[in-house]
Amino acid sequence: MKTLRGFEVKHFEDDYGIDCSIQESSAVGGYVWLGVHRPAVKVMWKDVPKLLETLPAIKKDSPETNECGWCTVRLPDDASINGRMHLSREQAKEIAAELLYFARHGRLREEKEKERRTRQ
Repeated sequence: MKTLRGFEVKHFEDDYGIDCSIQESSAVGGYVWLGVHRPAVKVMWKDVPKLLETLPAIKKDSPETNECGWCTVRLPDDASINGRMHLSREQAKEIAAELLYFARHGRLREEKEKERRTRQ
């Protein structure tokens, strides 16, 4: 799939079903955008009363009636929140190595393992 400007973009969902994407960047030198495609802004239910004066479009995400739980905040149409990283090829290689280690071992590599690998 391509963006309106002709850059390749791929969408995928994370484990929570959140829409994420990886997209080629227009920046010279080979960069990508990676992360949540449309981030949601949330506040705790107990904090809603003080926010209602400035942000009237708050929706409780879960049915409980106590002061627990997250609420999605609807931002004005002209607001923008960026939930994606702008990565160079070198940064992408570093992240790919960490993700591959996690995929193989089910945990993140400890710093001492990284240091040992760097010395070799």
